[in-house]
Amino acid sequence: MLLSLLGLLGCWERQGAEPQILAQADPVVLGWRLVPGEHLRYALTSTWTSAEQVHTRVEHWDYTVSTIDSDLSLLRGRLEALGAEVLLEGQPTTLGLEEARESEKQRMSRPIELTLAMDGRLVALEGAGWSDALPHRLLALRLEHEAIEPGARWPDPVIARPYAELLPPQVDLVVEGYETLEGLYQVDGRIQARVTTRGAVRPVDPTIPGVWISGEAWWDLQSGQLTSRTLRVTLDDEGEPGLLELSVERLESPASTR
Repeated sequence: MLLSLLGLLGCWERQGAEPQILAQADPVVLGWRLVPGEHLRYALTSTWTSAEQVHTRVEHWDYTVSTIDSDLSLLRGRLEALGAEVLLEGQPTTLGLEEARESEKQRMSRPIELTLAMDGRLVALEGAGWSDALPHRLLALRLEHEAIEPGARWPDPVIARPYAELLPPQVDLVVEGYETLEGLYQVDGRIQARVTTRGAVRPVDPTIPGVWISGEAWWDLQSGQLTSRTLRVTLDDEGEPGLLELSVERLESPASTR
């Protein structure tokens, strides 16, 4: 269960071929397709950069599609492996890291549950605290119900709402988020959609720094499932005092089950 970060990354198979954009593409429907009993395995990576420190952790999760009922899908996730690394002024440190990983493994041994609407909207996430839940939330990619073409944009404010917790509760906020279909690509013989994310938690008072969100996702049209997604979260335009980078990536072929 417990692996070093380098060992964990060593068994992580990323996409090989460069995406080739489709010059002409008909409107498409990017619907979720989940089957009860199906297993979805993802690598979840969280990296926090602040001053001279970089904290990285990689988690491997197995999500089982438990039930599908009334347009809702319940996914139960179990931690398979955990790795971590801390860099101080560019140099790795192992001080207390092994003990911390063992403690984290025990703390995260309880399964989590994600409830997704059929459009990918996150309905509920149970079994994880605020910070633990952040990478899991990337699995909830909200999609349009109708056929769309490249350039189409639709609202997804749920992606930004958790980061309102980073600002004082007395501050009046505007929370917004959007997804945009940038294009259709051929990747390793499969057609995938590239969807970009933009979001913000903006204080009404312009003198108070806000939270800015950007990222992209790759969506497999054949399987109707998420291939990968990244998100960058900063506390202002300059990325100070810190930058949070989150990502999820499939660990196996989107078409496979077990």
